[in-house]
Amino acid sequence: MKEAKYYLILAVALMIGLGLFIFFGYNRWLQMLVVVGLGVIYVLWGVVYHHAQKELYLRVILEYVAVAVATCLAVIFLLLRA
Repeated sequence: MKEAKYYLILAVALMIGLGLFIFFGYNRWLQMLVVVGLGVIYVLWGVVYHHAQKELYLRVILEYVAVAVATCLAVIFLLLRA
């Protein structure tokens, strides 16, 4: 159950990010900023979580960065098409 607090923090951050994304629906650039911010928060969360679990390796960090970059790029490209 110790890990649950980390996942709760991530879930709350993602929900706040989703709320901001919807709130800024009138401005694509602000939505992109929210998406990039969520990507950064996701990477930082992964680093903190794995550091606390004593499983922090460069490979893990690179994996979080890769997922964040791929997701951010996909959403940004979709926003630019809309």
